[in-house]
Amino acid sequence: MKRNCLVLFLALLCSAAGMSVVSAGTQPLAGVPQPFRIGGTVTIDGVQLTQATASGLLVKVTKLSGGDYTDANSKNPQTNSLNASNFYIIDIPNFDSSAQPGGANPGDAAKVHIFLNGVELTITSPANGQFTVGSSGAILSLNIVATTPPKGALQFSSATYNVNENGGTATITATRTGGSSGAVSVHYATSDGTAAADSDYTAASGTLNWADGDAASKIFTVPITDDTTVEGNETVNLTLSGPTGGATLGSLSTAVLTIMEPVAPALVSVPTMTEWGMIIFMLISGIGAVYFLRRRNKA
Repeated sequence: MKRNCLVLFLALLCSAAGMSVVSAGTQPLAGVPQPFRIGGTVTIDGVQLTQATASGLLVKVTKLSGGDYTDANSKNPQTNSLNASNFYIIDIPNFDSSAQPGGANPGDAAKVHIFLNGVELTITSPANGQFTVGSSGAILSLNIVATTPPKGALQFSSATYNVNENGGTATITATRTGGSSGAVSVHYATSDGTAAADSDYTAASGTLNWADGDAASKIFTVPITDDTTVEGNETVNLTLSGPTGGATLGSLSTAVLTIMEPVAPALVSVPTMTEWGMIIFMLISGIGAVYFLRRRNKA
């Protein structure tokens, strides 16, 4: 009874897609075996897709080893849309040595893949996207649950940076951690702390960009003004904002740059004339004492 209800449900599913419904045991048409059909819902990041929200979707079936199945027209089993009942439908061609040599054999280990805007998602159900190919004309209900690959968190590499006032420029580093899927970017900017733009440093702002798969650190520089005024250490505020491409800001979205006042060189004391006289007197006295002792010892 349960099996009959399932078949009826899938028949309605396929009917809603405007497709003919086949069942196990149906005779092949024009020498080509009837396909093995899978279908069901698609849920991404906890949200079930509908026909209206499935833009950019592609569902594809391959061999578990990664090779493609092909039908008599050399087409791969895939679909880029949902039907009116919000189900995807894919017909997997069955093997025939002459009519369909690229088809699947019953019992084959196959894998369903799901892409969104060209990015392959991670399928959590069925596990690893894996399922077993059924017999010619059979139907399998296969709901897909997937998650988007992490885009990563963008942040400064440190909460503090230091540069000498006579150092010319300060180099600031931003990182992408926890994922590298898709192209992302973030805006950076400086603002006054105790240092003032134009007199102590040159304001800097712009955008840091990462390509799809790029997790390398990015840098920007802050020009530092070397003046003759002794002001002590001064600070510049650093901020990251407006991440794009699905990236998020990490915990270090702000940082502080400290401009270090150069340490004054130690002063060398030059002896005065009086001090030079004392030094010379002591040297002469020492030499005389040594000469006197040597003469006495000889005597």
